[in-house]
Amino acid sequence: MTIQEQLEKLNGTFEKLHNDYICLDSDKKNIDKKYASIAATVKSKYQNERIQLQQQQEEVLKYYRIAKDNSNKELVHSGITPQRPDLGKLNNMIERVNSFSRTDPIAGQIIDLCNAYNAFLELEIKKVDGKESAEIQNVDRNKSDEMNNIVYKKRKILQDCEEYLRGDDLKNLVSLFEMIHNEYEITNEYFDNWIIPNKRKRMMLLGFSQYFVDVPQKLCPTLKNSLGHHFNESTKMVNCPCGFTTDTPEEIFVEYTDINAVEVKLGIQAMILNFLRSFKPTEFKISVLDYIHYNADVLGALNIFSTVKNGLVGQVPSNENEMKQCVAMLASYYRKVEAKIGSQNVYEYNKTHRPEERIPYRILIINRMEETFKLSEESEMAYIINNAAKFGISIIRMTKSLDGGSKGKDREKKYLVKAT
Repeated sequence: MTIQEQLEKLNGTFEKLHNDYICLDSDKKNIDKKYASIAATVKSKYQNERIQLQQQQEEVLKYYRIAKDNSNKELVHSGITPQRPDLGKLNNMIERVNSFSRTDPIAGQIIDLCNAYNAFLELEIKKVDGKESAEIQNVDRNKSDEMNNIVYKKRKILQDCEEYLRGDDLKNLVSLFEMIHNEYEITNEYFDNWIIPNKRKRMMLLGFSQYFVDVPQKLCPTLKNSLGHHFNESTKMVNCPCGFTTDTPEEIFVEYTDINAVEVKLGIQAMILNFLRSFKPTEFKISVLDYIHYNADVLGALNIFSTVKNGLVGQVPSNENEMKQCVAMLASYYRKVEAKIGSQNVYEYNKTHRPEERIPYRILIINRMEETFKLSEESEMAYIINNAAKFGISIIRMTKSLDGGSKGKDREKKYLVKAT
């Protein structure tokens, strides 16, 4: 699995976590709605019962208010034996009340019955309140159980993700990072072993590319612990070794600004040193076409090779006219190469010929302002670039950005894929 595939899997894990959380949040909202509806139904049911009892209570109180005009007894709420209401009985008794008496015994009996009936109805209302409360508590308990299950599922998802971040996949990714870094980094040991015969390496380290991982903030420390210095918690970027293979020609796009121009040049110089480590100087050539500065400053100390006639570094144009001549000479050279190799490419041709007959590979460094690069107006340059794969040319296309924004994020992925 390539580095990019592993990072995509990592992001896929975070995406699944995010989607699972969204689903669980949706379930939580649905649970809220579900139990709000159930609670409303329960309350409505008992409210209807309560209203019926209150209506009966009001009817009883009507008889009390009528009888009160003919009795000195009062409505009491304690010490009364409840009795199921019989409104028909009250209705018959009210007809026999002496409306001219202030102490009519029948009116007193009606008030006594109203107290007993009212006590009964108040007790029934309390029973309704109790049943409603118990049922609401049961609803709340069921809701709490489902909510706790959501919390458990979220916690389990997070735990599974943490286990993955601590697992073998991330350990293998770090091992791959370290292996690539140790294998292809230019170090003192690298130069100590310079004279030791070394088989040409399949891949070279170009530098490092930052790959964004959409890790939840809560898991950043876990990912940092697993990836170490390869992961930046503040930017959520993974620093990936960015390499390219020498088995086939490559076109490397390098966008830079004045701020990081020095670092870019150092990276290109390191790559050339890698070539020198893996190839004999007679096996490849370097051409620098700097349309901005008209020099070989991009090579740094390696610029010394440009002073050797027919050496490792070809003639470096110092002005626009020399640039046109240089491009024309390169195009003329490769037309002869094309006639020589026929339908083959340089890689295939070199495999079947002796060292002295082989055609040198080439690193072609082009440095231009982004708005001036128009192959359609430069047929010789177009010929070279369009046939670079056939001619064994690895192109480093440096583009100086004026606005500082990247135009080539999709290109990063291409190089990450090659870092296997």
